[in-house]
Amino acid sequence: MLSRYLLPHRGLVGSLTFLLLSSNGLQLVTPKILGTFVDTARSDSALDEVMHVGLLFLAVAVVHQVLAIGARYVSEKLAWTSTNQLREDLAMHCLRLDMSFHNKRTPGEMIERVDGDVGHLANLFSHFTIRIVGSLVLLIGVLAVLYFKDWRIGAAMMVYAIVTILGLAMLCSVAVPAWKEAREASAGLFGFLEEHLSGTEDIRANGGQANSMNLLFHHAGNRLRTERSASLKNVRLWGSTTGFHMIGHLIALGAGYTLFPDKMTAGGVLELIWYTEILFRSLERLTREMEDFQRAGVSIGRIDELRRWSTTITARLATTGERTTLDVTGPLRVTFDDVTFGYDPEEPVLHDINLEIAPGRVFGPARPHRERQDDHLPAAVSTVRRSAGRDPDRRRRHPHPGAGGFETPARHRHAKRATFPRHGA
Repeated sequence: MLSRYLLPHRGLVGSLTFLLLSSNGLQLVTPKILGTFVDTARSDSALDEVMHVGLLFLAVAVVHQVLAIGARYVSEKLAWTSTNQLREDLAMHCLRLDMSFHNKRTPGEMIERVDGDVGHLANLFSHFTIRIVGSLVLLIGVLAVLYFKDWRIGAAMMVYAIVTILGLAMLCSVAVPAWKEAREASAGLFGFLEEHLSGTEDIRANGGQANSMNLLFHHAGNRLRTERSASLKNVRLWGSTTGFHMIGHLIALGAGYTLFPDKMTAGGVLELIWYTEILFRSLERLTREMEDFQRAGVSIGRIDELRRWSTTITARLATTGERTTLDVTGPLRVTFDDVTFGYDPEEPVLHDINLEIAPGRVFGPARPHRERQDDHLPAAVSTVRRSAGRDPDRRRRHPHPGAGGFETPARHRHAKRATFPRHGA
């Protein structure tokens, strides 16, 4: 799905990748500049040198914010473009399905399936993969910087990162079944609203307001209950994230207290704390992306379920050899051979129809009409006439006033002229 809807937008994907990776690179530089600023301010350096470092820090911060805004703009554009294409494909697929599919679903449910489920894929289509890769690259970069400062700090933070990732990975799939149930409850609520809002007049005329309100409370309560259950299961994930955040800062503060002032300056301690914050933010971003992926996984499953539906109406063409051929050089002959048709496969409206229409002829069903003296046809017939482009006597043909077919001028002369009362008589 990603390859199908993202590859046509390689330019946007490339721009977003550049912006996000550049933003992550500036995050690695910022703590180092801040630590240098603190050490320069505490030393006997000139004021101009301190000002230069401070201005450099401000410039890097501004550039980082510009890159972040640009990445947000490109990601939103990519998300809307790709998801709208998916919406169009799903809508076209549903329109091609027969009535046995649409009779079982309300329009409100279809809106939620085609639009609501696709909306949860916006993050997945825009920057999910890039953010995952970028967060991992930033995580590795922070660990490399900390290991370069002191191998003991780098080793401790590496163990912390591994334990955090494993702990969050164990909790990432807890809420998937609950979110699936919540999406189904949301679709049921929107289907109920669309159906009953369109039938408001009938509901009021038949005194069904109380019953409709009870059903509304049922659907709304079901949605509230399922989404609350899914959200509460995600609380475990966020609670674990907060706990890991505190552990990371405790490690950084303990390392700074131990190494200051023999092997680490005040700027170095601040730099260590900031790198620990960046490390945790990377892990938190991974957690947030995993939570979004839970919802996206549910929506993907519902979209795949919708795309697996196929029409029950099948067409069969005569084949010659291995290739299907259809001669369209002139008028075609149409043949119905034991045709059975119905919107519901279990209740067909046509049974075993056998009919052949010659080339250049037009077919139309006729209404039952009163049998005349010169009419030897059955009461209900199906008539065939030549098409307008091949019938020079078309202007001399007139529909019989009592039937839905067509007559020749000779037979029409025997029919009485139909008379109608004037308006108001």
